[in-house]
Amino acid sequence: MSLLMLGVILIGFTGFAVAEYFMATWSVIEKATYMGASVSMVGFVVWNLGAYKYATAQSEQSALNAWEWASLWCFIQDLSVGLQRAFYLLDLEPEVTDPPDPHHFLIQLRIFASRQ
Repeated sequence: MSLLMLGVILIGFTGFAVAEYFMATWSVIEKATYMGASVSMVGFVVWNLGAYKYATAQSEQSALNAWEWASLWCFIQDLSVGLQRAFYLLDLEPEVTDPPDPHHFLIQLRIFASRQ
């Protein structure tokens, strides 16, 4: 992937440098630009493509931000509901209560075994 990017950058820079050289040479010798309309049209197309790419990137970033805010809001709502439920359960009166005067066991249990 990085080699592909490097190749595209190299080709783009080479094209830019060659075009810059020709334009500088033509302006020094005061020669009319060859296919000036085509050059301006290509510039217009490149400008529009750049504007489109920028707008696309901005809308993707805006959509990602909106999704993150919605996700955060849902997470906060889940926490709120969970905490309400937890505090509700803590506030309930127990169904089984200790008697007012509890008695001690008569014998102490040292071993508890199960028959399973």
